[in-house]
Amino acid sequence: MAMITCLGVVVVSVALLLYLPSWDTADSAATVPKIKPGTSLLAQSGATSATTDSFAIANRWNLVWRFDCSNTAFGLGDFVVHLYNGTSSNKQIDYVNRDVHRSGTSGAGIEHYTAGDSHRKVLVVDTPCRWGIIVQGA
Repeated sequence: MAMITCLGVVVVSVALLLYLPSWDTADSAATVPKIKPGTSLLAQSGATSATTDSFAIANRWNLVWRFDCSNTAFGLGDFVVHLYNGTSSNKQIDYVNRDVHRSGTSGAGIEHYTAGDSHRKVLVVDTPCRWGIIVQGA
């Protein structure tokens, strides 16, 4: 049963990445927000590098990501998502969680994270490729 639930979350996450336009929710002032698992906190997509607005996360959270470099000169590219603590104007490197680093024609995945040193995060996507990300409660 757990495997079916997990597959359901993956299918819904991928569907959201493929079909939803860019959007994000308003920031929460809560120190440790109570967020139900699977709740989308932020969804953003683009075709160049970008920085997200800051967002509040619970103790555990997931980053669902995908990239497609078919729009680049050679059909290849690097896709990097840097994780920061804080706000867009005052961000500090998140030393607890690892950044996403991938290269190739395309890719997708889910990263599982903890709050670490801060319950406010900012993501910086660095790529020349088309991409999409969703942040979810875990």
